[in-house]
Amino acid sequence: MIPDEQPAAGPYAQAALSYRAAGWLGVLPLPPRAKYPPPGDYTGRSGLTPSGADIYEWLDGPTAAGNIALRLPVDCLGLDVDAYAGKMGAVALAEKQARWEVLPDTWRSTSRDDGLSGIRFYRVPVGLLWPSELGSGAEIIQAAHRYAVVWPSIHPEGGTYRWIDPDGVVSLSIPRPDDLPDLPSSWVTGLSRGEFAKEFTQPESITPVDVLAWMSWPNNAGPACPKMQWSIDRGIASFGIGSRHDAGCSAIMHLAYLSAEGHRGAVTGLSAIWPAWLAAVSSGANVRSSAVATSEWGRMLGGAVAVLRREGRGTPPGYADPCERPLGELLGPLAGTTDGPQPMAADVDPFAVHQELQRQQTRELARRILVEREAARTFREPPSVANGAEYLAIIDEPLTFRIEDVMPTGANVLLTAQYKTGKTTLVNHAVKCLVDGSAFLGRYPVSIPGGRVAIWNYEVSPAQYRRWLRGIGIGEADRFAPLDLRGYRVALGTGYGERWAIRWLSEREASVWIVDPFARAFLGSGDNENDNGQVGHFLEILDAVKEQAGISELIMPTHTGRAAMDVGSERARGATRLDDWADVRWLLTRGTGEDIDNRYFRATGRDVETDEGVLEYNPLTRGLALVDGAPREVEVKKAGPGRGRAKRNIQNVIMEILREHGPLKLGTLKQLVGADNTSETWRGWLAGLAGAGMITIREEGVAKIITAVDKGCG
Repeated sequence: MIPDEQPAAGPYAQAALSYRAAGWLGVLPLPPRAKYPPPGDYTGRSGLTPSGADIYEWLDGPTAAGNIALRLPVDCLGLDVDAYAGKMGAVALAEKQARWEVLPDTWRSTSRDDGLSGIRFYRVPVGLLWPSELGSGAEIIQAAHRYAVVWPSIHPEGGTYRWIDPDGVVSLSIPRPDDLPDLPSSWVTGLSRGEFAKEFTQPESITPVDVLAWMSWPNNAGPACPKMQWSIDRGIASFGIGSRHDAGCSAIMHLAYLSAEGHRGAVTGLSAIWPAWLAAVSSGANVRSSAVATSEWGRMLGGAVAVLRREGRGTPPGYADPCERPLGELLGPLAGTTDGPQPMAADVDPFAVHQELQRQQTRELARRILVEREAARTFREPPSVANGAEYLAIIDEPLTFRIEDVMPTGANVLLTAQYKTGKTTLVNHAVKCLVDGSAFLGRYPVSIPGGRVAIWNYEVSPAQYRRWLRGIGIGEADRFAPLDLRGYRVALGTGYGERWAIRWLSEREASVWIVDPFARAFLGSGDNENDNGQVGHFLEILDAVKEQAGISELIMPTHTGRAAMDVGSERARGATRLDDWADVRWLLTRGTGEDIDNRYFRATGRDVETDEGVLEYNPLTRGLALVDGAPREVEVKKAGPGRGRAKRNIQNVIMEILREHGPLKLGTLKQLVGADNTSETWRGWLAGLAGAGMITIREEGVAKIITAVDKGCG
C-alpha cells in the first residue's frame, strides 16, 4: 500500500521493496528528481536483472534518496504518451486506436494532470520485436529499451508520479504485472508485424572492418545524389523530434538502403549526419558523453550493415545511380545486361516523382485515418438476435400515429415544398396542432407528445417568427421550444456541434424536433447538397442526435426545384439520399396557369398514403384546412374545377374580412388576405366582386378604399 505520509527517505527507499514484492523485479534507482541515468549494465537488450542483494546495496547507499524506475518484464509493454506543451502523443494514440481498435482501460503511471499523458501498461507475448515509438510524442517502453519512472518519484519539474487505476482513479496500491490487461491482438500484430526480436539482433560477426568495407563501396563516395540528399536532410531534421537514438538509427538505415539501391553519396551523408546527431545527444535531457555517443554511433552503423547482409544486400550494386536513369528501378534492366535500370527521358525528375508518391500516400493514409476515426466515433452496437426464428418471434408493438394517417410514431418526416407555397405556414400549423391537440389540417387527429416540440428556425427573422407564432394562437405555449438560428450555424458534423444539439434538446425535454429548412441546417463552407455522401453523413448524424436526445419524431422541411412537377414525381432538391432517408414525405405544391393560386397537400411513405387535397388558408387565424377536390393539374390550359374553386375561395376570404373590419385600403386588404399574387390577379378578383355588386371601390387620393355591400356571395 502507498502510505498516507511519506517518510523522510527518498522514493527508492520508500518503495523499492514493495515493488519487488508485487512482482516487479527490475527495480532500479535514479538520481533524485531526475529520470537519467540508471545504473550501468541493468538496461537494454542484454541488461541484467537486479538481484535482492543489488537492491539492498542500493538501499544502503546514496541511491536510496533518488527516484525509482521499473525495467519492465519481457511480457510487459508500456505506451508512453506525452500530451502537453504541444506534444502530439495523444494524436498518435488516437490514430492507432482508429486503425486497430480501442485499447482496454489499464494502469497508468503519470506526473501530469491532463488526463492523457503517462505510461499505459499491458501484457504482451514474449519474444516479439517491438518498435521504439508509437508516433510523434508516444514512445514504447519495453524490457529491451527504456524504463518507466513510477510512484513516488519526483519529476524534474516538481510533480509527483502516481498510479491511476483502470477506472481513472488515483490508486493507493501498486499494481502487479499480473493485474495488467492483455494488449489486443490487433495491436500486437500491428506493432510487431509478427517479427521475432532474435531475428533482428546484430550478428557478432559484424566488425569495424565490415563497416569500413561497406563505406568503401564505389557508389558511397562522391557528392550525394538528389534522393540521398533528401534522405540526409530528412534525417537531420528528425533529431529534434522524439527519441534521438531511434532517429539516428532510422537516418543511418535509410542511407544504407539507398546505398544498396545504387544511390551515390552515403559517406557524404554520414559525414553530415554524425555532427548533427552528436550535437543532439550532447544537449537537453539524458546527455551522452563523447565516448558514449561514439560507441552508440558505431553500434548503429554495425546494425545497418548487419541488416543489409541479412537481406541479401551485402555487396555493392552493379549498376549506376537510379537518379541518373530516371525511374529505371521501376522498369527493369538495361538492354543487353542482366541488371540495372532502363534509361528514360532525361527531363523526368525522379526526386519529384518520389515526393509526389509520398504526398499521395500521405493523403491516402490521412483519409483512411479520418474514416476510421469517424467510424469509431459514431459506431453504436446495433441490437441483434441469434437467428431468424428468434427475430420473427419478437412481439412488435402495434402501429401508432403521432398524427393520424400522415405521421407514424417515431417517423422522420420530410416536408417537400415548392417555392413560395407556404411551407412555414404549414410548419407553424403543425406546431399548434402538436402542442394544443387540434386536428392537423382540420382532418387528422393528433396524439399530443409527452415532451416539447423543438423548432430550429433557420429561415425567418426572430421578430417576424414571433409575430407569426402569436398569430396562430397557440394555447399551450410552454409546450414548444423555439431556437432562432438565422445567422448562426450549429455544425452537427463536428463532435462539439453534435453534443451541443443533444444537450439542448435533452434540457428542453423535446419529443418532436423540427429542423427548418434542411439546406440552411446542412450547408456550410465546402458542403454540397447534391453530394449523396455528404448529405448521407449529415442525415446519419441527425438520426444519432434524435436517438440520443430522446426525440420521437423529426420534421424537416426542404424545397423542390423551382419548376412545376407532375403529381407523383415531386422530389427534394439536391441529393437523392434525402428522399430515401424519410419515412414519410409531406408534399406541398401549387397549381399552374390559372390554377396557380391553389395549394395542394398529400402524404406518402411507410404506412402512409393520402389523396391529394386543396389547402384552404384562414388569414385571420393563420390556420389551414384540407378540403376534398380534384387533384391538381400541372398544365392547365382551360378553365376547370380548380380555377373556379380558387377564385371563389379567395373572394370568400375577401368578403369575410371586409364584413368583419369594414372599409379597408387595398394595401391593408392584401396584407390581411395574405395572398401573394400579381396586381393583375387582384384586379380580376375585385372586378368580379364589384361586377356582382358585392363591393364598392372608391379612390381617396392615391389610395383605393374597398367596402363590402350587404348581400351574399353566390
